[in-house]
Amino acid sequence: MKCDETKPICGPCAKKERICDYATSERHRVDPAASDRPVPRTLPDLSTTQQAPTSQQINDPSENGPNPGPVHHEPQLNPGYTWAASEGETDPPPAPLLEYRSEDELTPGQTSETLHGDYLSPSTASLAAVRWLGLLAGGFPGDNLQQSTVSNVWESHNLALGHSENDDPPQVSSLQRATQVLDSPCGGAASLDVTNGHATEGSALTEMQIWQSREPIELSPAEQALFEHFVHHVSAWIDFFDPTNKFSTLVAHLALRNAGLLNAILALAFRHLAVQPGQDDPVIVNKPELALQYYYQTLHYVRRAMLYPTYKTSLELLSTALIISAYEMLDNSTNDWEHHLEGVFLIQRSQTIHGETGGLQSAVWWAWLCQDLWAAFREKRKTLTFWVPQKPLSVLLPHELANRSIYNAAKVISFCATTTTSENIQRQINEATLLRTTLEEWRRHLTVEFSPLPLGSRDASSCFQPVWIRPPEFGKSFTHSIESSMEICLSGRAAVAVQFFSVSYILLISHEPCLGGLERHLERQSAIRRCVENICGIGMTLKDNASSLMSSQALFIAGIHTQEIHFRGAILDLLEACRERCGWPVKSLGDELQQIWENQASL
Repeated sequence: MKCDETKPICGPCAKKERICDYATSERHRVDPAASDRPVPRTLPDLSTTQQAPTSQQINDPSENGPNPGPVHHEPQLNPGYTWAASEGETDPPPAPLLEYRSEDELTPGQTSETLHGDYLSPSTASLAAVRWLGLLAGGFPGDNLQQSTVSNVWESHNLALGHSENDDPPQVSSLQRATQVLDSPCGGAASLDVTNGHATEGSALTEMQIWQSREPIELSPAEQALFEHFVHHVSAWIDFFDPTNKFSTLVAHLALRNAGLLNAILALAFRHLAVQPGQDDPVIVNKPELALQYYYQTLHYVRRAMLYPTYKTSLELLSTALIISAYEMLDNSTNDWEHHLEGVFLIQRSQTIHGETGGLQSAVWWAWLCQDLWAAFREKRKTLTFWVPQKPLSVLLPHELANRSIYNAAKVISFCATTTTSENIQRQINEATLLRTTLEEWRRHLTVEFSPLPLGSRDASSCFQPVWIRPPEFGKSFTHSIESSMEICLSGRAAVAVQFFSVSYILLISHEPCLGGLERHLERQSAIRRCVENICGIGMTLKDNASSLMSSQALFIAGIHTQEIHFRGAILDLLEACRERCGWPVKSLGDELQQIWENQASL
């Protein structure tokens, strides 16, 4: 549909309620075949001096997919559309390979390990990455901003990141140059040095040297503050089940040489600051669209970097996808968040990444599982993972035992998503028995780190007995620095793992088929009450930011299954304390819990 050039919004865009971006008088009219500009030129932060490559110059697999930014026309999927993300790949892999398949849907003789092998191919990994980009571009950040507001973000000359409103036209920063570095046709012989903006010749450049900055990206003072907030605060709950803290260490270093990852980090850090209770910084409070600008700069860079096969299977893309998913989680933006969780799942599945892969890949997998677990509980669906751990409990280290508790909780939530009917009741009974055995096996293998330490007598006004779980001091040795950092996190990790063990029991007891009459029912209610007391007792002793996010989830689930009025009041206080520490979620879980209790009372 052609533009009728009516201002301020052309007819086709007004009809479709889309962003209308006009060419300036000195520009030529856009050719639909080459309409994928690097970024809107009206955005001073990303002002471009190079023309984007046309479809004849370079084959962008995302050109015909969902467009992440303002466009002049509807993207058309023509018969000659190329599925492959790299040269030479012309046929898409079979569609079923990208669909969710649970363990009980595997064909006879097919295990999760053999299934993984079906996905481990360059074409599948490429398509998984491209599909994630489509999911990312198809949604919209979880903010209550209208499209007109977003348009203003792109068009305003006063939203230059790291500059005040009174500044003269802003200078293009190192990060902005790095974000644009892939916009120009670089072939194999030229690239842009983002530290000074000059093109340099280098016939020996490898592909990774094209999408990675050769020098660390310099941060403006505002960007530096956001970066430090991510490293010191936000990464703590992403790294919570990773004893090596990969996001605050390795990912932070990777980001300084990759604009897409760095923009994602800054978007998440800005959004986290914006939702903090009591936030009074005028820039943070009054300009939430700045987080969106970093978000879109992430999308712009990733879209370009998808041209390179090495990027599609890189640690940078994997980390970027997880961080963008965390961005959506902050607002409990269900639809957008679900899309991102599925996207991360596709990328991991295509590369056979799971909880025992090791390194940053495993760190991303466990962080993703923590997100998917909560989303699945909220949506009453199964968790996406079908991976089955291979390590026996007897060989697991303490932090691995803690991780296994989260995995067990994910399996219980998947069990709860299946409605019990007369046709499947026996299967549900058998599944519940198996899960109960799994939970008991986990409890029997717990090490001393998970044992509570003694505390003094509790406050007379307290409903719950505090439960203090903290590992003993590690011995002094040449590995002292590593073990010290592990000890700091392990106390919270072990405590939350025990909380989620109780969460698993509550959900299993409340969803398994109830046989045995009134006596059995009373036994179940008594068991649920003990689990609630354990969750809340642990919650009373957790005071750190990192554990507060997942602890609040456990408290919320415990609250749903609590009948006593005084218990409910104490749980609301604990939930609010967690929210004040970690700034999550935007909408209070306590308010939602009260609504649930009101609904229960009306039944």
